Amino acid sequence: MQEWLTRYPASKIRVVVGMLKDKSIVETLAPLSSLNAQWYLASTSGPRGCDASVLAGALLDAQLDKTCTQTFFDVTSAYKAARNDYHEGELILVFGSFVTVAEVLDCTNANEQQ
Repeated sequence: MQEWLTRYPASKIRVVVGMLKDKSIVETLAPLSSLNAQWYLASTSGPRGCDASVLAGALLDAQLDKTCTQTFFDVTSAYKAARNDYHEGELILVFGSFVTVAEVLDCTNANEQQ
């Protein structure tokens, strides 16, 4: 994914990520920390849910500047913030868990039906 993203013609990437705590968080996020990106870190719920502060810590450990991250209580809030900050020519990337992607798809589908 990192290789593809470095070739994608976007002026900036807005990354919405929410992960489950039993996944390889550091190994997943660290390779992407060098992207020209703003990170929207979402807490996920349930027994396997992971707090957004854990994701932020993994990115800070990978030397990402703290000003490039924002934490959110849930995926929907993170995605809405990324949408609000979006400018033409940018890319919004959502990943981390099927749960995360499903929540964003639900949010997008709800907006289309309005």
